[in-house]
Amino acid sequence: MALFKVSKGASNGLSNQALGDGFCWFTYDDGKFYIDYRDPTDDIVKRKALNANRADADSLGNILNSSYAASLNFTNNTLSLLAKNGTTLTTIALSTMVGATNNAAGGSGLVPAPAAGDNTKFLRGDASWGEATLVTLKTWTASS
Repeated sequence: MALFKVSKGASNGLSNQALGDGFCWFTYDDGKFYIDYRDPTDDIVKRKALNANRADADSLGNILNSSYAASLNFTNNTLSLLAKNGTTLTTIALSTMVGATNNAAGGSGLVPAPAAGDNTKFLRGDASWGEATLVTLKTWTASS
């Protein structure tokens, strides 16, 4: 097990070659953290970048290829997980919430889209947008 010495500086000051087991570098201009380590499989000192803008392998060392998830897309109540090559890996259809009634509970889901002019309304438990009702309270005095 190596003891690590952490240094910091601009990325242009970082050597391209791994320096030795136990060296760490934080480059403040691009927010990356590098660790130099001795790989036990081939006894060669290597450098690993964390928080990299571009990665070639995941944290387990698996090579990233076109089947790895790269982004999420949300269109027409459908959430899609897209691979690096743009193909869709999986989709999930999301429904709009179901409103409650006097006799039945509602169901969870996406908030129904408000129409133009609904900007001062609130979402009701029946899944509709409603106006707030003004309630007038009467004052009373407690008798002794």
